[in-house]
Amino acid sequence: MAARWVLFLHNPTTTKAQQPAYRHHECPNTTTTSYQANRNTLLSSLSSNSIHANHGFFNTTVGTSRKTVYGLFLCRGDYFITFCRSCVALAADDIARCCPVETTAVIWYDECFLRYSDSKIFAVVADSYTCGESEQHRG
Repeated sequence: MAARWVLFLHNPTTTKAQQPAYRHHECPNTTTTSYQANRNTLLSSLSSNSIHANHGFFNTTVGTSRKTVYGLFLCRGDYFITFCRSCVALAADDIARCCPVETTAVIWYDECFLRYSDSKIFAVVADSYTCGESEQHRG
């Protein structure tokens, strides 16, 4: 019986790297070429800064005026920072592929989420998005 307890209490998802569990993405708008270049720079910045984000959160802004892109990521607090980094890198790649021309997008995984917009999003709840399971973008 004691061996079963030990196995039950041990959660392997927090000790070994694995593919993040995709949840959902939303990307309702279209964008211009200059905005898209800023968005790509922002996604790269979010991914590269996940290495330095020891608390599993980072936000940044790229561009000026009507071409400004605001972005952030947040990782679960009970996962190792190395897993956060891999989740953010995957999220940045997937959101660019799933939402190639949108001005606003968010992608969720069980372990992290990443969001960008042409509107200020810091300290603003994304209540228009719904979270759910979907495998549409994997194919």
